[in-house]
This record gives sequence, C-alpha cells and structure tokens, in this order.
Amino acid sequence: GITDSLGNLYILGNCDASSVWDGAEYVLPSINKTAKDLPNNVLIAKISTEGEMVWKKVIFSNQNGSNPFDIKKLGDTAFACIMNFYGNTDLGYIYFLDTFLVTPNNYPIDVRYFQSAYLAYLVFDFDGNVKEQHFLTITFTDADGNDIVYRPSPSHADTTPWLKGIETFRCPSFDVDNEGNIYLGRIAYDACSGAGHLLTTNDSIRGIKFWVDRRMVGEYQIEGQPGLWVPQVIKFSPHLDTLLGCRYVVQKMNRDIYVPRSTYTKVDMYGNVYLIPS
Repeated sequence: GITDSLGNLYILGNCDASSVWDGAEYVLPSINKTAKDLPNNVLIAKISTEGEMVWKKVIFSNQNGSNPFDIKKLGDTAFACIMNFYGNTDLGYIYFLDTFLVTPNNYPIDVRYFQSAYLAYLVFDFDGNVKEQHFLTITFTDADGNDIVYRPSPSHADTTPWLKGIETFRCPSFDVDNEGNIYLGRIAYDACSGAGHLLTTNDSIRGIKFWVDRRMVGEYQIEGQPGLWVPQVIKFSPHLDTLLGCRYVVQKMNRDIYVPRSTYTKVDMYGNVYLIPS
C-alpha cells in the first residue's frame, strides 16, 4: 500500500468472488459473471483515514486469474501498479476493471504461439480514474534469430497448455525515476526453454523481444548463459515506449542451492538503481 498527503491508504491485493468488506459489501462488482469461482482477482482500493472504503477497482479474468505485485506513488497526483495475468487457452483473456473492459486486442501477442505471461502497468489518479494502461510481455529468439514458438499437438489445436518452466514475469517489482523512466525487476526463467516443446532450429534462448501494446519496443541479445532463476532489471522510457536497457544479475550455483524468488526495485533521487532479490 501507499498513502497520499492526507493519510488516505491505497492498497493493491487479492480478492475472490466471496470477498466482503467488514462483512457487508461484496468487493467484486455485479458485472462478474465468469470469474466467480476463480481465485487471484486483483483489488485496488482507497481507504480513508477512518478505515472506510472510498472506492474500489477489481480486475478479474475468465481464465486462471491474476497476481498483484507492486504499487508506487507518482508524485502527488497519481500512482502506478503492476500485476500479471495467467491463462492457458486462446478463448478468454477478457478482463474487467469494474465496468472497464479490456479485450484480446489490447494484448501484445497471440497466446496460441508464444508462452508468456502478461504484465499490466496501470496508472490511476487518487480518485480511481484510469490515466494510463499498458500491457507488456516478452518472447524469445534462438541463436539464429528465429522466434521460439510453441508447437501445439493435434489434441491441443484450440488450447495452449502451459509450457512448464517459463514464467516470464515472476515476482516483478518496479520504480520510476525523476524523469519518468520505468525500471522493472523480475526473476527470469529464460534458461528453462523446455527442449522438445519448441518449434525452432535451435532450442537455446539467445534473445528477448519486449512487446508493449502489440508493438515491439526493443530487443536484447543475451551474452553468456543465464542461470535457472536469475534477477534481471529492465529500463524503459516513460509510458514503456522504448527499451533503454536490460541486464541479468548472473551467478553460477548448484541447482539445489536456494535461488531468488522475488525482487525489490528502487531508484534513488540521484538515479542509482537498486535491485534486491530475495
């Protein structure tokens, strides 16, 4: 959560269809018809200094739900938050933000061919109005520069099961510097490419493409070989228009040793970037 100058609290968290506020008010809006039995809906709410809910925004899907991750204040007029969405078919991917509808046309890539979670970057004013929204995902290329795509079996012609091991946005975090540049931290699963599940001339992941709102905003060529779970920090221009930088924090370790599972990203007033995996 974050607070404004008056002490009001803005929270980012989970809820499901049975969630209530103080035993009375249902959190999910009446428009919820398809997600009532699914967990991991996202709640964004403003709580007054007296503990009353001033407004709420609920994001849910008709697929496998979503996870909230980070919320940051942007000056004295707005705040941003990030969350990711999961799903395992190409039949859904319709999310509601209360009465605000996001259709599959807003998403960066066709889920039938690329195994990737979506990351949503949303900006609100303190009255709960959506000021900005972007949808980010990544795809991979092999050593020859070919896109690594999923090869569905005949039994999965209309659905795309998860390719276990690739979670493109695991436990992300972010911060924004004084110039509005966005720094995103994540735990990368890029070494888990699952040979035999990919239609490519070379199963080794050697490049990453970053997509925002159906537009490729940058590409990064991997130097060396990342480990199984490694922290990565990514820098974007304001509004996620352009990829400005990408770096792994690589360490060589035995697979049985504890590996990072979350990140904390912070940019100080001088522009120094802190990426803290835990």
